[in-house]
Amino acid sequence: MLKKIYQTILQLPSYITPEFVKKRIDTERWSVDQFMSRNIPLYVREGSAVLDAGAGPHRYRTLIKSAGGKYHATDFEHVFSKGSPDSYDFVCSLDDIPQPDNSYDIIVNTQVLEHVEYPQRVINELYRILKPGGKLLLTTNQMFWLHHSPYNFFFFTKFGLASLFTHAGFTINSIESRGGALWFLAKLCTYLPSHLYYQLVYTAHKSDKSVLITMKRPILALLVLPFYLLAKILIEILLPFILFYFDRFDSHKEITLGHECVCTKPL
Repeated sequence: MLKKIYQTILQLPSYITPEFVKKRIDTERWSVDQFMSRNIPLYVREGSAVLDAGAGPHRYRTLIKSAGGKYHATDFEHVFSKGSPDSYDFVCSLDDIPQPDNSYDIIVNTQVLEHVEYPQRVINELYRILKPGGKLLLTTNQMFWLHHSPYNFFFFTKFGLASLFTHAGFTINSIESRGGALWFLAKLCTYLPSHLYYQLVYTAHKSDKSVLITMKRPILALLVLPFYLLAKILIEILLPFILFYFDRFDSHKEITLGHECVCTKPL
């Protein structure tokens, strides 16, 4: 009973935060969602064969289908949702995709490239299975913390991405920054309070799915809890919401969460 009350108290800041605020303080997810919302209706046509390469929980399935696309999904067996393996059309490593050449009109690859060990091989494979004239819609990180361990191998500058695309044979339509320094800072703020709190009182961070998380300092947890809740409200919610809007003043955007890319396989 006490554990349930404690867990409820931990979630109070999230419960009282309006949905429109939640969407904006997660600048990482916001930027990718906005990129996809702009480009899926632009490039997907009725009957377009679309591969979600590294689909995870199929976040963009509805968007792609609503644009008329024929949705296909794949992921790496150690990454996909174990609760719904049948929701994938096939399972593979993206550096060895079991599909014929020139199979897809559009390939979507969001927040995946940093998790593959051989990124040039992956980009080469995406090029191979894309039809001539087809589009690759890709997002990845430039600055982030270690996540989804041990499958977190690289982060990419725009120059590194351009090199990967060019060596595969793609024509680059655009490589744009996903926000500037303040969007990156906002994302860091949403992680920092829980990152420190869980180090103090738990055996691992709540996002670590690979280990059993237990409380190691229950008394300290209760003593620090009021300060943690205050930090969540001020640092994890209020400050990122403000930074979301002030990021427009960073015109250079060289300090960035990552990049959104559109590439074409030449005819």
